[in-house]
Amino acid sequence: MALGCVFLVSQFGNRPTDPFFKDDPTRRLSDADVAAIAIKFDDAKSNNHGRLRLGVHNGVMVLDDHICADICPDYTISIVHYDVEPGALCGRIGGVTVDAVVPTAVSIGTQAFCIPAPLVAAQCKVQQEQWRKSQRQGAQVAAEPSC
Repeated sequence: MALGCVFLVSQFGNRPTDPFFKDDPTRRLSDADVAAIAIKFDDAKSNNHGRLRLGVHNGVMVLDDHICADICPDYTISIVHYDVEPGALCGRIGGVTVDAVVPTAVSIGTQAFCIPAPLVAAQCKVQQEQWRKSQRQGAQVAAEPSC
């Protein structure tokens, strides 16, 4: 999976805090709930909470990890993912292994996460819609996202 496909998952914008993003390990999440995360962006900077358990999807806990390196909260990112290791198990539970760019000390690096497939698909759709909007506005943009 390309790094760009997880960018919206990791870089939550400056939007009001959404009550969806609260620690609730007993909540059951449908595919639609997980896909909605793509547009229910929480503001990672205002909620430097470390880790939230958003609920259970496909029998697996969905986590919202806020990762920060040296300049917090300015460079805090948020990664929504299953609480399983990336790889074969990830695919069996309906996830997609994605390499995300994460802050490390005074630099950045990549880390693999198991992202719920409905979230990956919704993120791709959001990126494609943003690309089409930029095209209509006459912006010079790269090729259409093919995630």
